[in-house]
Amino acid sequence: TVLNKYGQYLSENGYVKKGYDKSLIERDQRVSTAMGRYVAVPHGAKDLVLKPVLAIVNLKRPILWDAEFRVDLIFIMAVNFAKVQINKYFFSKLYEIIKNEEMISAIKNSDDISEIEKLFMAWI
Repeated sequence: TVLNKYGQYLSENGYVKKGYDKSLIERDQRVSTAMGRYVAVPHGAKDLVLKPVLAIVNLKRPILWDAEFRVDLIFIMAVNFAKVQINKYFFSKLYEIIKNEEMISAIKNSDDISEIEKLFMAWI
């Protein structure tokens, strides 16, 4: 699955500990991380996070998510912010981005990683 693939990718690149991919799946099974508008925001166990990271997965075609939703843009989060304020700020900015139709459309229509980073960082 997408969560296995990118959870392992984060582990192999030193962002998370081994098993983060399983924690992504377990978390999503408890409560759906689909946000509507073809977007999902999965996240796993914070105790498995070594370095906070946000992986943006832009799929060519929508996939079925939770047997109910279709998703083609996935923001996979690995965060372990110690301060509640930083956590709240990060999530509020991410939700602003998700609610912004122009921003989501620009991300979905881009194949250029550096362009997506610029778009995203302009909001943070």
